[in-house]
Amino acid sequence: MRRCCCGPIITPIHVAYFPDPVKIEALEIGYPSPAVLALLHDAEISYRQIGLEELLGGCLMDEGFTALCVPGGFAPNYLSRLGSLGAMRIREFIDAGGGYIGLCAGAFLGSSAGLSLVEVDVDDIHRWARGSGPCQVNFTDAGSLVLGALGPAHGPVTVRYRNGPLMRPRSCDVLTLATFATEFRARHDSLAEGTQLNGTPAICVGRAVSAGCAACGGVVALVSPHLEDGEDARSLTPLANLIRFCSRGSLYQMWLLGSDAPGSADGARDGAVVQTWGNGELQSGRRAHDELHASAEHTRAIQAAADVQIRWAEPEVARGGGAQTEVS
Repeated sequence: MRRCCCGPIITPIHVAYFPDPVKIEALEIGYPSPAVLALLHDAEISYRQIGLEELLGGCLMDEGFTALCVPGGFAPNYLSRLGSLGAMRIREFIDAGGGYIGLCAGAFLGSSAGLSLVEVDVDDIHRWARGSGPCQVNFTDAGSLVLGALGPAHGPVTVRYRNGPLMRPRSCDVLTLATFATEFRARHDSLAEGTQLNGTPAICVGRAVSAGCAACGGVVALVSPHLEDGEDARSLTPLANLIRFCSRGSLYQMWLLGSDAPGSADGARDGAVVQTWGNGELQSGRRAHDELHASAEHTRAIQAAADVQIRWAEPEVARGGGAQTEVS
């Protein structure tokens, strides 16, 4: 660990990547997708893929991981193999300030349909097989501020969807960073049945629901679509920044959360945004880290350049798409 010039203790980011243990044991061809690990590598984010036995043995706490990333797979596989011990290991890690990033099936796992790490419910879970294919998401103003993403004025970003959860935050403390701009409904359902996906949260982030201290739990992000399979930096860079944001004690997290960040010593802020988790509002910060300002400007420049190259998918591309057998 090190201290920045303003005093807070900075923890180097180290992500535990935990893919579906059932698919790993079955040696399923093509799983896990290399996209998430490629993103971590390209973003120079330290990571290590961990197995079920390691997680059950307490590696999240023992090895100094700052965040746990759970990618796509099949949510019931995770729940069945984790059991009560695995749930406890993840909970103790989150309660100690560790971050959680759940992608698709990992978002199911972090929601009230799984481990209830954050106050997000899943609607129409019995219609989870909504389909798959390219989809569009719009980053919100909060998503632009927190992740350096291009905001609503720049139009939707094309990513991949495959049976991700239809999320409904039940607390104003949970921020929506992106929303769906595409509809998905399985063929076995009439278009008049079920809850509409279009317009609902695609990315939710909030402080973990902690039994100990409301201000001590880690940052939890649930991502329904596959941002890692986006077409360019407009989805990849925000996902990398989301991982940085969730990582306990990272400079990026302190930049956004100030004194509310786990491990922060004197409440350093950078002048961009501070998340006040008590009322869900974004407020101006008081101090600045030049390094992060430069990084944010660089991020926006990359994404602005990518904006003119994006190949737009037609809206409603997956309407009537076929039902799938798993979430991934």
